[in-house]
Amino acid sequence: MKKILILAISLILSFTLFGCTKTDQETSDFPEEEGRGDLIEEIIPEGADVIRQGVYYYELAEFSGDYGDGVSPRDGAVLADDLLDSMGFYSINGGVPADKCVYISLDELEFLDSAMGRECYIYSIGVGAPENGLMGEGYQVVYRTSVDYGGEKTAVLYEDFSSDYTGDGQGDIIDSDSEEGSLTLVADFSNGNVDNQQKTKETMLPSGNEMPASDALIAFHLADELSSWTGLDFYLNHVRIEGETATVDWSASSTLISGLGDKTQKEDFFFHDAVSLNWFMMDSLAQTLKQNFDITTVYYNTDGNDINFTNQEDMAQQGLPFLPANQSYEGSAFFVGHSN
Repeated sequence: MKKILILAISLILSFTLFGCTKTDQETSDFPEEEGRGDLIEEIIPEGADVIRQGVYYYELAEFSGDYGDGVSPRDGAVLADDLLDSMGFYSINGGVPADKCVYISLDELEFLDSAMGRECYIYSIGVGAPENGLMGEGYQVVYRTSVDYGGEKTAVLYEDFSSDYTGDGQGDIIDSDSEEGSLTLVADFSNGNVDNQQKTKETMLPSGNEMPASDALIAFHLADELSSWTGLDFYLNHVRIEGETATVDWSASSTLISGLGDKTQKEDFFFHDAVSLNWFMMDSLAQTLKQNFDITTVYYNTDGNDINFTNQEDMAQQGLPFLPANQSYEGSAFFVGHSN
């Protein structure tokens, strides 16, 4: 009887230990992460670089200079995140709602007197829904911060749009009927001809959102709107606008760089050859940027390098076998006119 009792107790202990081990195994599938709010299965927005749970980084402005012993653009975003934390942005008045996330985007570089005249990173701090992505529905800029990356290596508040921000999407709202929020898209079908053949379409900044705090964000919004209108992928890595010049870095996944593939074309934007498609995308984005900004010159590159077309021989006959990153894009009519 004692042997039976001991065996039964041993079996019970074995099952108990086995159950605990299984529970630990299941729990380990969701490791605890350092960050704000309740631990949830994180939705990571497309193209985001995760700083920590619910905080995402985008590098919209290209920084090609030498920051020497200073901090990198991403490290600067971490400093901006630390500043937000110290300000109580994640905790005071309930912090950021559980269904929202924080977007930290590098927008531009500025020489600031407050940093002894040194060039600083400028970041926009936005709040939005992770499933809608940067500049998507519900996106709102709350702050802009500057980071002296080569001097004191500190982040400071640069612009404050939070006077009416409650965490519920209420802030400095621009009326969607205001001319200030009106933008123009240009679809340019010139295809090497001197006479411009264009269609235009008026669009607005996202309804109910604060106007983007930088030219780079507006340029990204325009590219997204061109994608929606034409059915082609105007995907960009970086945009930098300085004075009358815009520098655009095309993504490798854009239609211009990767080609159409098996993508279905829209009836109003149907191209029978890759040459006319290339001209259309480059002309349309350049004209759209010039229409909405005070710029006269546009430079194109991809990942910082020259643009090599998938149909290089055909483009060579058009006067542009490849587009050097340091050569301004003068439009299809210019290159075709100088093809000989």
